[in-house]
Amino acid sequence: MSDKISRLHVDIGRMQQLSKGNDSETLLKKISEDITTRFRQLSGQTQKDFVIDTLNSLKQQLAVHTDKLKRYKRSHLRRMHNAQFTQNERCFYRNLGNKANKENPQHPNAIDSNQLNQYWNNIWSSQGEHQINAAWINQEREKHQNVIMENTIITLRDVESAIKKLPNWRSPGRDGIHNFWLKKVSSTYNHLAREFTETLIDPNKIPVFLTEGITHLLPKTENPDNPSQYRPITCLPSIYKIFSSCISSKIYTYLVTNNILHEEQIGCKSRAMGSKEQLVMDSVVL
Repeated sequence: MSDKISRLHVDIGRMQQLSKGNDSETLLKKISEDITTRFRQLSGQTQKDFVIDTLNSLKQQLAVHTDKLKRYKRSHLRRMHNAQFTQNERCFYRNLGNKANKENPQHPNAIDSNQLNQYWNNIWSSQGEHQINAAWINQEREKHQNVIMENTIITLRDVESAIKKLPNWRSPGRDGIHNFWLKKVSSTYNHLAREFTETLIDPNKIPVFLTEGITHLLPKTENPDNPSQYRPITCLPSIYKIFSSCISSKIYTYLVTNNILHEEQIGCKSRAMGSKEQLVMDSVVL
């Protein structure tokens, strides 16, 4: 369709030259044979009227095809957005907010990569210190000291459930394996379940690469000139995500079964509408 629109633009340009009295043989040879033959058969005012009618007809065709192309592009873009929203909702909203960055990907004030590395290495290399003996931790430990969680066995069903919940085309980690392919090779699920269970028994068995990822620094502003104006997003291997999902599911079941989760921790509860509940409470109080 784009080619047809381009040809119509060319034909309109030639007909405009013809309407101005430029009826050279060179120009007539470039116009379609039907129009040229009809043009030569006419003379005087009739010839001018024919040129004007033909020019108007070409302009109408151009308007129709241009409008059709616009509708097609809008429809195609809408389908792409729907597909992206279904596959990766977070990426969809991120792209909506970064239209300006997409149109102008080269930031005039972009900083040097060495400066970025130095800034973030200082943050990532520092060891975090936690108050493991905080008063509230000791209170919870004493309160639930008789509630013991038995050794966990990750089953085939656990692996299947974890993989089923993963988005198909979420960015992979260093392994480069998308979740889509893991969903197709179900013959590996038994092996994964066995390896996961053995890793829980002996954490030293876990491979180093499984806990390493690829970090992308996304700019928070249109023209970031400071390392702190970037947000790090780390893509971990898909297998690690499956492993952590299985562990999370087991821990959550243990917490719910033993009624350990407090009522205030509604945001940690599965299928809970914490945000909506807070909004209702705010509307009542305010």
